[in-house]
Amino acid sequence: MCLNAEPWHVIDKSLYGLPGIAFGGYVGGLLAAELDGDTKVDFHAPTPLKTQLEIRRGHGRVDVFAADVLVATARPHRSDLEPPRLPDWDEACRAVDEYLQKAPITHPDCFGCGPDRRSDSGLRIFTGLTEPGDLVAAAWQPPADFGGRRGEHLPLEFVWSALDCPGAWARRRIVQSDRRALTAYLAAAITRPVRVDEPHVVIGWLQSASGRKSLVGSAIVNKHQEVCAIAEALWVERSLSQASPGHDLTAANHVDDSSLTTERNPR
Repeated sequence: MCLNAEPWHVIDKSLYGLPGIAFGGYVGGLLAAELDGDTKVDFHAPTPLKTQLEIRRGHGRVDVFAADVLVATARPHRSDLEPPRLPDWDEACRAVDEYLQKAPITHPDCFGCGPDRRSDSGLRIFTGLTEPGDLVAAAWQPPADFGGRRGEHLPLEFVWSALDCPGAWARRRIVQSDRRALTAYLAAAITRPVRVDEPHVVIGWLQSASGRKSLVGSAIVNKHQEVCAIAEALWVERSLSQASPGHDLTAANHVDDSSLTTERNPR
């Protein structure tokens, strides 16, 4: 049974990666909170900022609408994804330097990875290419400004946000593609709290690539080298018909990913 639409969130104007479009990981985390568990979010269209969103629940899913346009769908999801390896803090620090010196940063004010953001306005996760070239990684201490009501650990929407850009950078740096891409889906599992002001390592890696499609993974690892959160995302490079950020993404979201291998890299 599907219920009527309910008023949901209005995404703050500061929560963007691309200008004018709500940050995908943030939207995904808000949706994951609605399902209270591991979740997969399919993105159909850009989620606007400063706009009253609505949700509709039913048939084991939650749909988000903006002015009657379906922008995202969330469903429960199970995953056996594991990181290929866990870099230590020193390697992650070197990767941060690599990011700031060599990464092709096109959106320096991105909420997730923008170096122009202050610690009270952005996550500042700078995932640079590691020396073996198999991962992107960042040494990161989650800012206390995003600690939620109790101020001890990140709320779900910011954990999901932290998992977003590392996968995007894995696609750009490992596939070596500068073409702009769309997030078809993001699926995440949270296993431990991500504590603010404590050292963490954030990583992203490429699982497989075929044509315009890249399947990537990302993870947040605490100082004990325990995985706190892990995600998988499918990124699709824009076709010539998808010329602007406002283009309807429904077709890009429902791509045929049968040509992508989903074998996990060994630990």
